Amino acid sequence: IIGHDWDVRLWNDPSFERASLDAVAPNHPVWLVQRDEQLGMANAVALRHAGIRIGTLDARSTLTSPRTLTGILTGVAMRQLEASLPHLSPDDRDQHLELALQTAATNGITSVHHMGRWADFEVFLRAIESQRLTLRVHAAVPLDTWLRLDRAIAVQAFGGQDGRGNNWLRVGTVHTSLDGSLAAGTAAFEGNAYTAQRGNNALQVDLEATTRSIVGADDADLQVLISAVGDRANHAALDLAEELTSRSGLRDRRFRIARAQHVRATDLVRFATEHVLTNALPHSILHDGRWIEDQLGSTLAQTSFPLRTLLDVGAIISFGSGRLDLGSPIDGIYAAVTRRTLDGLRPQGWIPAQQVSVEEALRAYTSAAAYVGFAEDRTGRLTVGALADFAVIDPNLLTMSPNDIPSAQVQLTVVGGAVVFDREGLLTRSPRQNAALPPSSAATSTLPDHSIEFQ
Repeated sequence: IIGHDWDVRLWNDPSFERASLDAVAPNHPVWLVQRDEQLGMANAVALRHAGIRIGTLDARSTLTSPRTLTGILTGVAMRQLEASLPHLSPDDRDQHLELALQTAATNGITSVHHMGRWADFEVFLRAIESQRLTLRVHAAVPLDTWLRLDRAIAVQAFGGQDGRGNNWLRVGTVHTSLDGSLAAGTAAFEGNAYTAQRGNNALQVDLEATTRSIVGADDADLQVLISAVGDRANHAALDLAEELTSRSGLRDRRFRIARAQHVRATDLVRFATEHVLTNALPHSILHDGRWIEDQLGSTLAQTSFPLRTLLDVGAIISFGSGRLDLGSPIDGIYAAVTRRTLDGLRPQGWIPAQQVSVEEALRAYTSAAAYVGFAEDRTGRLTVGALADFAVIDPNLLTMSPNDIPSAQVQLTVVGGAVVFDREGLLTRSPRQNAALPPSSAATSTLPDHSIEFQ
C-alpha cells in the first residue's frame, strides 16, 4: 500500500508513528510519503521487507525510540525502503510520463529540468521515438554517477553534435542534495534555533566525498546542481562553488543551487560574486510561509526565500515547481509577487520586502530558466531562429491585479510550433499537430501582448 502528499504540519496531533499503521494494516506493507518527498512513514511489515533494523542506520534516517523503530524514515533509510518497492513496468512508467506531460501542457510548461535517475532515460527515449514527448527535458543524473555520464557523452550515447543530446532531451548536469526539508526536520541550519524540531542541523552527505565528486564532475565539464534548504547547507554549497573557482579558475560552468530557501545575510552577495545560479521554488511560499516562523522563530524566518535581495545583489534566479503537480508557473508568479500564504492570514504578504515584480517572475520562469540549462539561444524568449515554444495566458498577467493572478488560465500551449494544449479550441488543428515536432524541427512565432512563454 503506497500513499503520498500528507503533511504532518496540517495535523493537530503530529504524534504519528508506526503503531498507527500497524493497527490498521498488520499484514500488508504500507509506505506513505510526505508531500515534500523528504520523509516517509512505514509500518512493521514494510520495514521488515526492506531489511531496516535498529543499529543499521544512523539517527538522521531512523528517528527511533530507544527500542523500537518509529517507522519515520528520511535520507538513506528512506532510499533503502523505496529500493524495496515493486518495480513499475515499462507500460506503467510510460503512463506516468503521459500524465506528467498532460499536467505540464495544461500549465503552459514547455521545458523541464529533471533531477532524475538513469532509468528515466528509457522512458524519455520511448516517448521521443513515438513522438509522444510534448516538452523539452534537461535531464540531470545523480552526482555519484558523474563518471558514467562523462563516458556516455564521450561515446555519443545521447547523440547530438556535442554528445549531449538534441532539442528534446539534453544532458550534462549532475545533481545532489546537501540537506532535506523543514517539514521533514532534515534541513541544515547553523546554531540551535532549529533543533526544537526533529532536525539535528547535520548535512545529509559526507562533505569530503561530495567535494571529490563535484571536482571530478567539474573537471569533466559537467554542470553541478546542488539542492540546499537551510542556511548551513547553502553556505556549504557556496563554499563548494568557491572551491571550484579556486581550483580551476572562472569559466562558464553555471553552478546551480536549487531551493536556496534560507540564506545567511552575509552569503547573499556570494551568489553574484561566485557566479552561482539560483533555482527557487516560489510556490513553497504559499505553503511553508504558514509555519516557518513557528519552526524557526521570527529572526531566522526572515532569511526565508530572499528573492528580492538575491535579484538586487545581481544574482540570476530561475523559478521552478519541484514536482510538476505541486505548483503551476501561475501559482509561482502569484507567490513570488504577493508572498501571500494559503491560510489568508498575510494579505500584505509574508516578508513583503522580498516581493518581486511580475516582470521579474516571468523572466525567472522563461529566459533565466533557459539560461541555467545553457539553452538561451533556443528557448526562453521568442526571437527569430528560436524554437516556437510558448503559452497564451488570459487575462494579461502584466496588467491585472497581482492578487487576482490565480484566476488567470493557460489557454494555449505550443511546443516546437505544435499545439499540445488548447483550452477552448482556439486553433483548428489536425491530429498530427497534437504531437510535438521531430527533434530537428525549429520554427519562429510571435505572441500577442498578453501572452507569455513558459520555461
